[in-house]
Amino acid sequence: MSVPFCSVIAEWLRAAIVSLAGIVIVCAAVNGQTSAPAPSSKPETTRPAAPTHAERLAAAAKDPILTTRYRPADAKPLTDEEKARIAKSDDLLRQAEQSRQGGDYETAARQAADAAVDYKGVLGDQHYLTVAATIAARTLDRFAKADAAGRKKFAEADAAYAASGEAYVAGDYAAAVTAAKKAAQIREDLLGRDQAEVGLALLAQGKAETEARDLPSAAQSSNRALSILEREYGGRHPQTALVLDRLGWLKLQQAAESTMQQVIIDQ
Repeated sequence: MSVPFCSVIAEWLRAAIVSLAGIVIVCAAVNGQTSAPAPSSKPETTRPAAPTHAERLAAAAKDPILTTRYRPADAKPLTDEEKARIAKSDDLLRQAEQSRQGGDYETAARQAADAAVDYKGVLGDQHYLTVAATIAARTLDRFAKADAAGRKKFAEADAAYAASGEAYVAGDYAAAVTAAKKAAQIREDLLGRDQAEVGLALLAQGKAETEARDLPSAAQSSNRALSILEREYGGRHPQTALVLDRLGWLKLQQAAESTMQQVIIDQ
């Protein structure tokens, strides 16, 4: 009976290892090293310790990996004066949000409008910061022109929108859906069906519905949010990108559910 080829190779390797070991022993004997060599007195080298989380965070703060790009890479760099105007506008938008939360819609509208003017002067009227500030100023002006009852309803919608975000973070998706629906409905009643504020509330609603596994409702809410925000902000705006990101996650959930249903059917 013939010997398998693999067995022949294994025997050959075993013989080669034995022969090599013999050569090493003979060489050691010739050099007077019949015993094991003494341990080296040199300290063992080790890899440097990895930076701690705090050290990495400090390094990232000094040299951020991601920064806001105000102009294309091949465009003229911003001057110090232009940077100062952008920083001022950023601060004005933060102040406008604080004024809005305090119910001072006139001041909020004025602050957002001033921010839009400086953004436009430095970055142009199509830049996403200019677009966002312009829409905020227009919306807040609608708030400011509302009567006392309308202002109260706007504040109620803002509170519901904030509650939706808090519930979402806490994992209470049912509560998040309920609050977002409330915000969307009030804003739609006061501003109209296709306004940016309605789209933002629908985005919050769709996110929560996705996590609550109500995928048909999530698709309806998210697609309507996309329709509104893409028209208001433009197809390349970060607000639109947020909706597309959530729609992508929704499609993954839909695909997973479809696969699971097929598995159950196949069983």
